[in-house]
Amino acid sequence: MNATYELITPQIKAYDVCFPELQADLIEKIHNFQAKALEKACKIEGLNYGPAEYEKADCLAIGEEFEGICEKYLGDLRSCSTGIEKLLSKFSEAK
Repeated sequence: MNATYELITPQIKAYDVCFPELQADLIEKIHNFQAKALEKACKIEGLNYGPAEYEKADCLAIGEEFEGICEKYLGDLRSCSTGIEKLLSKFSEAK
C-alpha cells in the first residue's frame, strides 16, 4: 500500500459506522414520533369541543413541524447523494 492509500482510507471509510447507526437511530425516533402523534390524535375524539379544537391544532402544528424537519433532511440527503455521484463521475473522467 502506498502513502496516498494510507491517507485516504480513514478519510473515506470514517462514515461506514456512523451512517448506519444514525440511520437506525433516526428510524427508531420516527417510529416513536409516529406512535405518539397518532396516540395524541386518537385521544382528541373523547374531548369536549374546546379542548378538542386546541389539541387538533396542536397535533396539526406538530405534524407540520415534523414534515418540515423531514423535508430538510431529505433535501440534505439528496444533496449528499448527488455530490457523491459527481465524485464518482470524476473516476470515469480520470485518465
